Amino acid sequence: MGRHGALLKSHVSVVLVLAYLVGLLPSLQAAESPTPLYIQANYLERRPPLHLLRLQGAVDIKYGESHVVADAVELNTETGDGIAEGHVRFEDPQQQIAAERADFNLFTRTGTLYQATGSLKGKSPTHRRGEAPQPVTFHLAAERVVRETEELFRIRHGSLTTCGGPAPAWQFKARKASVETEGYAHLQRATFWIKNIPVFYTPYFLFPTTAERATGFLPPTFGTSGRLGFFLDNRFFWAINEQSDSTVGVDYLSRRGIRPSLEYRYVLSEADRGQLNGIFLNDELTWKQFWKVTGTSQQGLPGQVRGILALDLLSRENYDRTFEVENPFLRTRREANSFLSLIRNWENTALELQTQRREDVENRADEILTRYPDVGIHLLPTPVPWGPWAFRLDAAATNFRFDRAAARGGDLDVRRFSLQPHLAWTYAHPPWLTITPFLGLQETLLDQTGQAVGVQSAPMLGAEVNGPKVFKVYGLGEATRYKHLLEPSLTYTWIPPFTEKTRRQPFDVSDDVFRRNDVALTLTNRLVTLTETEGHRLETRERALLRVSQGLDLRGQN
Repeated sequence: MGRHGALLKSHVSVVLVLAYLVGLLPSLQAAESPTPLYIQANYLERRPPLHLLRLQGAVDIKYGESHVVADAVELNTETGDGIAEGHVRFEDPQQQIAAERADFNLFTRTGTLYQATGSLKGKSPTHRRGEAPQPVTFHLAAERVVRETEELFRIRHGSLTTCGGPAPAWQFKARKASVETEGYAHLQRATFWIKNIPVFYTPYFLFPTTAERATGFLPPTFGTSGRLGFFLDNRFFWAINEQSDSTVGVDYLSRRGIRPSLEYRYVLSEADRGQLNGIFLNDELTWKQFWKVTGTSQQGLPGQVRGILALDLLSRENYDRTFEVENPFLRTRREANSFLSLIRNWENTALELQTQRREDVENRADEILTRYPDVGIHLLPTPVPWGPWAFRLDAAATNFRFDRAAARGGDLDVRRFSLQPHLAWTYAHPPWLTITPFLGLQETLLDQTGQAVGVQSAPMLGAEVNGPKVFKVYGLGEATRYKHLLEPSLTYTWIPPFTEKTRRQPFDVSDDVFRRNDVALTLTNRLVTLTETEGHRLETRERALLRVSQGLDLRGQN
């Protein structure tokens, strides 16, 4: 009998829904609303003269993308105004909110919810140019939530966080707040909480909730570590204009003190861009000062000159070794390298003027190597008129200044002139295999203060075999395809005995010349993208390169 009663009740519910929809159809057509309306409840009461509908018991209403669930609902079918009570739940693509009671408009998707908890869906604020916005959910709880438009929510006596769960790791509590899903969250008389502990109070707080670049505070990060103690990282993002932005940080470290930081970025075009980063800490544990300044810049200059700048400066107390936790390369690196390079390219020739500062950061032995000026000219492989050969030339003049303690050899002041002609012939038969014999000479002149001029000549010859190349294309039929190429090569190099080295100190890899009689097998992997442009042309870009090589010393030395 109980089962028969349940089936009868369900049947009556469905019949009521169908009868209601049939009776409502002319009204909906008169309002010219193409959006379908679905209503289900255990009890339904209609008052046609008042356009009023009363629903009770497991009420379920769906209108377009809106979904309303409650114990009881009173709805005006003419205006869409309604009242929901008991276990109320509102859902649509932007929100999922539960409440004890709600006044709402079904057609405009607006209303007021009382004793509400739930979430608002959006995208994280993008504070770096070119970054794709990521999905993010804002969780809220409030005495009252008013949805004025589809993008604007007002909160009274509530909390806001991006952490889910009943006990969020952090949250803002505010007397009043307004949240724009594509704009900002404005908090009045706000308190920032970590777990159940209030950390700071502010009369007004602003942070972006839009997927676009927007000025405002970024969600803070916090944690604990044995090195820093409890830490709280605060960031303010400033969208200066369409071409530049900045992030200012003030971090609290319970064991170390206050750590300010600054990051500035600009993008004038795809080729002209740069950034500058700085961080400082007056360490309260060791009473030492740690600082670090890094930056990069690429800029087109008049006369078709290309400028490249890199800054890498550290305090005497190595900041990376003490505080870097994410990048093991920075923690263990031996040198900090800063340089400025000016490059002018022609069809087959390049001229480069460079200055460089290289500092030892491993032992902090006050060793600084500077190269100024450093002038180089490079002739790309060019066919010669008297045979099937291609000629290449690298020439450079460099002034080295090596500042170091007397115990480590004292200062060095050296001028180096180098000339490296190279001749090669490429034979491609069959076309998938190329054989390139080559011969060259490295002529170096060293002028060191206090010593005689030294000259060193190092001839070399060898051959290189490349191919066959194999590849596979992924994503056929798509606008962007990926092409993986695998290219093997075999290289033989012979450098005979030559004049002994004339310098005590090798400054770079071109100084480290030695006898050779070896062969090397290399596998080169390339990943390129093939993108079809508007003019139905394929644009090719190399995205990744992996080269693995294994050599064999034919002199019997590994």
